[in-house]
Amino acid sequence: MKIEEYAAREIFKEHGIPVPKGGVVSSLEELEDLTSTLKFPLVLKAQVPVASRGKKGGIVFAEDRRDALEKARHLFSSSIDGFPVRSILVVEKVDVLKELYIGYVIDRGERKVALLASPYGGMDLEEISREHPDTIIKYLLDPLVGLKDYMARNVAFKLGIKSLSKQFTSIAKALYDIFIKYDCELAEINPLALTNEGLIALDTRMIIDDNAALRQPLLQEEKRREFAYVDLGGNIGIIGNGAGLTMATMDIVAHFGGKPANFLDIGGGARADKVERALK
Repeated sequence: MKIEEYAAREIFKEHGIPVPKGGVVSSLEELEDLTSTLKFPLVLKAQVPVASRGKKGGIVFAEDRRDALEKARHLFSSSIDGFPVRSILVVEKVDVLKELYIGYVIDRGERKVALLASPYGGMDLEEISREHPDTIIKYLLDPLVGLKDYMARNVAFKLGIKSLSKQFTSIAKALYDIFIKYDCELAEINPLALTNEGLIALDTRMIIDDNAALRQPLLQEEKRREFAYVDLGGNIGIIGNGAGLTMATMDIVAHFGGKPANFLDIGGGARADKVERALK
């Protein structure tokens, strides 16, 4: 299950990974209170489980408080790929010199955790693999040994940040600890920004193994918000397993003159009990 960015951000912060100053808001009133403690310009990031939010209007910049309120009002009244924006992560904008990538995934073929890094951050890993395949640095980690300092330093050297190898090592080890502690299938920082003050995590992402639900309170909390629902005011109910299928069904209904009453995505692989909860 994908963990919302603001929740992943707090976990990363608790483990000593530097993140921009900010917080999450769910109303304009909360935004007004938060902006009084932050320095402009700000970045407003819609908290929806959608890739490439920036290209879809889900990440905007605000130069002052009035601008922030206006753009937040627009975000709260919108939906992205069918997901309504109910909360916004608001952080101070960072002056970036270079964007890097670091993440951990499970290499199922090798049955090991893989550390992945690249000097090309700010884009999806798949996009990096396609456009800059030779830049991807990969270390297979023995789960009984974990990530050693010399491995992280080696990665820092290859990324061209030798002078920041100590801080990079600290971040890489903290991220590995998060990956193991939370039973992750993916834990990444993308981008990991190089600034005049050092390294800082601009975007954080976690996917927790659904099979770890019994020992992961965070996963249990996320499962309570397992459905994506939007009331559309029509008279034909729509329920589908996957955002793409659900939206396609809505388009077909509309094409034949119907009016969808709702958008309800229950996700892929839904069992009977999940469908029952969705119908309720």
